[in-house]
Amino acid sequence: MLTVKEEINFEKSVVLAVASATNEETGHKIKIKSVYEDKEEQEILVEFEETDPDNDCEYELDKNIAVDMVVLSKTDYEINFEKIMKVIQCPNEERDTQKESTESSDIKD
Repeated sequence: MLTVKEEINFEKSVVLAVASATNEETGHKIKIKSVYEDKEEQEILVEFEETDPDNDCEYELDKNIAVDMVVLSKTDYEINFEKIMKVIQCPNEERDTQKESTESSDIKD
């Protein structure tokens, strides 16, 4: 369940939200990174980052939707969204151990 911790006056403010599609497993994130106002073009640009785990990652099965929101002063400007996709490497101890052993085997005396 999503909870907003502050009271919002919709006469003066607008809520911008981004959400992912329904994910089948944990490990997905979404975050509004920047909000730019272009007064000349009368435009608001919202940049957000969606992070997905690498395909090799093993995460707990748990349907979820990642959500992030910001509150801005009400505006008549056009609002556009730009998504940045990011894939994170899974925390795999076996792979980390293999990587460390490979790195140490490359050291020559």
